Amino acid sequence: MQMVAEAGQLKAGARLDADRAAVVKRMMEEFQLDPARLSTNTVVADASAAIQKAAASGGVKPGSIRELPGRPSAKEAAMIEFEGSGPVPAVISLLHRLPLLGYPLVIDSLQITADSARPDQVKLSLKVMVLDFEQWKKTEAPHA
Repeated sequence: MQMVAEAGQLKAGARLDADRAAVVKRMMEEFQLDPARLSTNTVVADASAAIQKAAASGGVKPGSIRELPGRPSAKEAAMIEFEGSGPVPAVISLLHRLPLLGYPLVIDSLQITADSARPDQVKLSLKVMVLDFEQWKKTEAPHA
C-alpha cells in the first residue's frame, strides 16, 4: 500500500515538473528569450542594437541612443536612453515589441511629445533598464 502511495506521489511530481517545463517553454517562446544565449558581456550592446533595429523597421526614426552603467543595487546591467520620432502607430508598435526582443528589458521612463515641426509625428524619449540576469538568478525567492 505504501509503494502505491509513493508511486502516486512520484507521478504527481513528474506531472508538476512537466507542467512547469511547459510554462517556461511557452514564456520563452512568447518573449523570445533564451537564457542560454545571453552573455553579460554582450547583452547591453545586443539589446541596444535590437532596439534600434526594431525602431527603424517599425517606422520610428532613431535619434540619439546612449548606454549608461546600471545601478547594482537595482540589479541592472545598464540603462539605455533612446530617442526617436515617428508616427503614433509606429511608436506604440515599438513599445509593444520591446518585451519581445529577447532581452531582459524593463521600461524605466517614457515621454511622448508632439513634434511641432511635423504635425503627424511624435517624439519618443525612452529609458530602458537592462536587467543583470546573473544577479537575478542568484536571488532566492522570498518564500524559499
